[in-house]
Amino acid sequence: MTGRDDRAVPWRRRSFLKAGALLALQPRGILAAIAQPRPESASHQRSPAVQPPSPDWMKDLVIYEVATKGFTSPNGPESGTFNSLRDKLAYLEELGITGLWLTGYSLCDDHHFYNIWTQYAVIEPDKFDPTLGKSGEFKELIDEAHRRGIRVFLDVITHGLMPDSSVIKAHPTWFRGGSWGMIDFDWTGGHTDLDDWWVKI
Repeated sequence: MTGRDDRAVPWRRRSFLKAGALLALQPRGILAAIAQPRPESASHQRSPAVQPPSPDWMKDLVIYEVATKGFTSPNGPESGTFNSLRDKLAYLEELGITGLWLTGYSLCDDHHFYNIWTQYAVIEPDKFDPTLGKSGEFKELIDEAHRRGIRVFLDVITHGLMPDSSVIKAHPTWFRGGSWGMIDFDWTGGHTDLDDWWVKI
């Protein structure tokens, strides 16, 4: 994406995906577009949007970010798994953590960013990385976190995928351009099937 984009971002049911990708790639232009109200005719004036109240659980929310592979090292550096993280939940609970920001679950390229495994070099966002564990182990991690009163927030990477992703091969029209050695999603192309695919994940 090049140049400045002053179009207002429509806040629809899936706008968090589009806005997140756009803000990551072009924060200044998008923030300016969001801040400027669109002119409307007198007959179509809207009431000011009312912000819904925050849920009660947010008042005491303490979020701790965890890179799944790096947080624990049962078999040496970068060997953390869903199970080894689950074993540390008692420690996080003792610290007073009530929210876990999980940056590590999808199938990713473990060499793209300086030979460090990271969620941000995602290949298949709809598949678990087998080096972290299986889907059942992921569910056990989530269930145990919930049992301890810890909510889990998944870090969703919506700007693009690694070039060898089967998603790109299956849906080439969903992508346009690239950044950081990855192929970017085309969030402005009107691909409702792309939106629906992300929501289903």
